Amino acid sequence: PLPNAVNVQTVDFYQYFQKMSQTERWVNGDISNFEYIMHLNVMSGRTFNDLTQYPLFPWILSLYDSNEISFKNKESFRDLTKPVGALDNDRLNVLLKRVANMKDNNEQPYLYDTGSSYLSAACSYLLRLEPFTSEYVSILSGNSFKKEDFITSISESYKSVTKKFDDYRELIPEFFFMPEVFLNLNHYDFNNEQTET
Repeated sequence: PLPNAVNVQTVDFYQYFQKMSQTERWVNGDISNFEYIMHLNVMSGRTFNDLTQYPLFPWILSLYDSNEISFKNKESFRDLTKPVGALDNDRLNVLLKRVANMKDNNEQPYLYDTGSSYLSAACSYLLRLEPFTSEYVSILSGNSFKKEDFITSISESYKSVTKKFDDYRELIPEFFFMPEVFLNLNHYDFNNEQTET
């Protein structure tokens, strides 16, 4: 029924990806950064149809309190050679010590307690929009919203993902094309409402 469908499980993925020539198209300026990152998300199995596998986009800026961004100032931009969990050296060193302790105790070592994208993270970014508000309410199982459940400041959110030991979230595509994620168009009372099951 789908003559052009390719089961990438049965082919060498690297060769398959090269044949698609998306990287070459991106390098040549034929597709935008957004298109390329979306392509990478699709190729890695991420989808808008599953909140646990929601597409990821990297934090790009690192100075959110400034009125101007200087393209000449490296401090303006996040180091894209590192995962979000390794952007702060102090936090990374604590995580690496924990890994070493786990190895010493014959435990299966891991670096991060949580991933960069998971159901509650995707919902928290999309919390101001239905049906994500209702989805998040069902996740909370009758508990109240907490301030940390949703984005109140992009600057504070970036500080959180670079400093806190339980926050390694990247961004979602909507940050780059849908300003409604920052507006409470449904007028939901996040401060006073109790959620219901």
